[in-house]
This record gives sequence, C-alpha cells and structure tokens, in this order.
Amino acid sequence: SKLPDTKEKLELFYQEYYVPNEIIYHLTDFLLKHLKKDVCIMKDDDVQELLAIAYDELSKQYGDILCSFIRWFKDSFKTKYLNDYYMSKRQDKSDRLS
Repeated sequence: SKLPDTKEKLELFYQEYYVPNEIIYHLTDFLLKHLKKDVCIMKDDDVQELLAIAYDELSKQYGDILCSFIRWFKDSFKTKYLNDYYMSKRQDKSDRLS
C-alpha cells in the first residue's frame, strides 16, 4: 500500500480520537490524493504545501482534524518538521510569501 508508515499512524490516530467514519473517509481520501511521501520524512515546507491544498479543498472541520493529526504525529513520533500547524488564514499560500 502507498505510504505504509503514514497509513499505520493514521489508523492509530483515528482510534485514539474516535474519529467518525465520515471524516476518516474524507481525510484518508485527501491524503491518498495529495501526500507525496510519508509524514515522518516531511519537512516544514512539505507540510505547508499540503496544508495550502487542504485550505482550498477541505472544510475547516476536516482541515482542523488534519492539523491535529500533524501535531499528534510530531508529539508522538520522530518527524523532520518542527512547527505546530493550525488551519488559519496565516497558512494561506499568498501570505506565506510576503
């Protein structure tokens, strides 16, 4: 399967937070479509790029859960990205360049 490490961690996250099936379906679908590498090897610019897409494509509710997953992943496992992420206007790609 694609990105086995991320898939395993995502399932752990879903179980730990009792994420509803509908959200699991949408979020997993989004990640399958847009994740280019396992989350554990993503750097901050990779995460920012993913969240810029999420900002355009996901509702705020799903985006917030995606950010929770990214923060949980960093708190629970070793990652190359260092920042905590939240779904907000600050993560909009246009602001980031200024």
